[in-house]
Amino acid sequence: MRAHFECRELLISGHFRSSSICRSLAVPDQPVPSQLGSSATMAYSGEDPTPPELTFTDGLPLCELLSHRIPELVAAPRLLVSFSPRMSNTASLAGVTVSILQLMIPTVAASGTMRLPIFLRAYEGEGHLETLVIAPIKADGQSLNLLVDTGCSEFFVIERGFLTRTRSSNACEQSIFGCYECASGHCETNVAEVRYDDGGHARHVQHRGTLELGGQVVPDGEFGLLVDYTPVSHTPHASLGLGLHLHSSNIRVMKQLTDRGLIERDDFSIYFKPDNRQEGVEEGELILGGEDPSKYRGPTLTAALPWFVNAWVLRLEGFAVDGQLIPKSKFYVNVDSGTSRFWLPYSVFTTVLHTLEAYATAASGRSIKFEKIDRNRLALPKCSDRAYLPSLDLYFLKQSDWREFSDVFPDKLDHEDWPIVIPPELYVYSFPRKKRCILMLIGLPEGSDADPSIGVSLLRNYYLNFQKGRRRIQFTRVAQTDDSAKLVEDEETHGNRGDRRQARENSGWWRNALSWLVPEGW
Repeated sequence: MRAHFECRELLISGHFRSSSICRSLAVPDQPVPSQLGSSATMAYSGEDPTPPELTFTDGLPLCELLSHRIPELVAAPRLLVSFSPRMSNTASLAGVTVSILQLMIPTVAASGTMRLPIFLRAYEGEGHLETLVIAPIKADGQSLNLLVDTGCSEFFVIERGFLTRTRSSNACEQSIFGCYECASGHCETNVAEVRYDDGGHARHVQHRGTLELGGQVVPDGEFGLLVDYTPVSHTPHASLGLGLHLHSSNIRVMKQLTDRGLIERDDFSIYFKPDNRQEGVEEGELILGGEDPSKYRGPTLTAALPWFVNAWVLRLEGFAVDGQLIPKSKFYVNVDSGTSRFWLPYSVFTTVLHTLEAYATAASGRSIKFEKIDRNRLALPKCSDRAYLPSLDLYFLKQSDWREFSDVFPDKLDHEDWPIVIPPELYVYSFPRKKRCILMLIGLPEGSDADPSIGVSLLRNYYLNFQKGRRRIQFTRVAQTDDSAKLVEDEETHGNRGDRRQARENSGWWRNALSWLVPEGW
């Protein structure tokens, strides 16, 4: 089927991004028109009332054309577009109409954020029992999964040749992260190295390509290609590094996005949906550039980063098990989405372990002890015994020592500390395939140089807002579904959703534009 579509000149006002326009052409469940015809012109201007025109060559791929011919951010009173596209595929006229309509919309998110879906995946392979916070992206059109890692600033994917050469011919298909296939002769550049606290050692080369994050296209993005990972017993991973380290071997992804104006500021938020929890996979969202207040409710705990550390590190001033304070539990801890464990100083870990066992034994009326299943893992003999375990309470540094609280604390005394609570179903994780309940607490080897760290997956009852500019992390309880709906309703009632109401009030021009583009009987 051959479809022909004619569109008159459009006048568009506002701020536009080529990546957003590319994204707008991806119509759900519709074939995307891949090429423009010979008579396609575009012009943009600032003060010039007669802007210069750009004439596009017949047959250029549409998104490639837009990405290269429109500056990354066009702040112009006018953006004139004239299309006479020809499509040789089976795209429906309805699909084309929606695409052209979307070109008329200022597609830069007013909030200045990019929203990526994330998944908490249980990983049960190669001797590992872990949970991974995964974000799907695309690099040069190739679908990949990246480990969301607040403990590392590196941004890299796995190169196919490396993985198939060092592991197996079908290693890419078996990897949860997938592989990036590099065009021959274009990926050999300087090699950078990353060393991890677990002994892993990654080497990657720098590369550039078109990225797609949360549906938004980022042309000429910089990322690394993993070309070596040792020891062989460690599973290679791809990394979406959100750490603060200044000496990253490639440009931090957050800096790339802020420099291009794709996000407003170098902050991000992580949360998991409370009504979407099932063992094996849980859904959430990574919001780059800010936060979404509709996703959390209640008082906010604000914990500041120490001035002498350039990482997502907080000062823990107390660790309690069922209200019983653990001795020597004051230490600095990394808030690290790249790990699924709570790595504790060895002496603290052994005390916590014995306290948990004693509590469960007393609560059940029989002896309950964790059993060692390998060098670094402990498990409950029976998963049902998890019901007898208490919650863990984390107390961060007081306000007088750089801690700040929100003004309202229902049912709390003015000076009472507010702990971050980790229930047993989060720190003893049930792996469905292995049918084992693994303790996600682990002791650092005595004399180790590694720092204590806590995985974000253990904190997923909370909405975490990482603020680089203000050097702090905020914790707020994740809103339940009905809480979130009520918050939106309350804010609209009190007039705090002006942007949303304005969008509704302006929605009539959609219908006018549609009638203009699609005359009656067309």
